[in-house]
Amino acid sequence: AAFDITMTQHCIADHHCREGNPLMPSSLPGQMSVNFATVGYSSFVSYWLRKHRAKQWWIAPTIGAVAHGAGVASGFKNR
Repeated sequence: AAFDITMTQHCIADHHCREGNPLMPSSLPGQMSVNFATVGYSSFVSYWLRKHRAKQWWIAPTIGAVAHGAGVASGFKNR
């Protein structure tokens, strides 16, 4: 999440791109607060599901990793 934010902020500052998620703020503090709250909640849900032996515990972290990986890849592409 932190690397995704860094790449996005660098790309926005260079005027090569804009934030692709319409619900995500463009400012650094806004992105940090939304991303870290989402990662924290996703981690909590994943932990709770794993603790209760649910087979789906891995879905939330996987979605987060793929989404942030796409954001980082987009940042590299638009450098």
